[in-house]
Amino acid sequence: MIIVGGVLVLAALRRRIDLQITLLGVGSALALIGVELVYVFNGTISPVYLIDTTIELVFLIGWMVRQVVIDAKSHMIFFVGSLCMYSTR
Repeated sequence: MIIVGGVLVLAALRRRIDLQITLLGVGSALALIGVELVYVFNGTISPVYLIDTTIELVFLIGWMVRQVVIDAKSHMIFFVGSLCMYSTR
């Protein structure tokens, strides 16, 4: 997990967060949520870890919202570009 965190931080510092980095962030958050939920509910770890699960859910929602915003912007740029090309003909 240290490597995953390092890759995510490095990508953020370089402002190069593409689909692969997004999938890494979402996949990591889902994996941690799943492990923590299983271990809390079978009694292996303390329920206090549900706080960490909540934080992971916030990260997961953040990654998903970010991707939706990027997709919406790219569609809007394509749409506006298409309109500009159509109006100049």
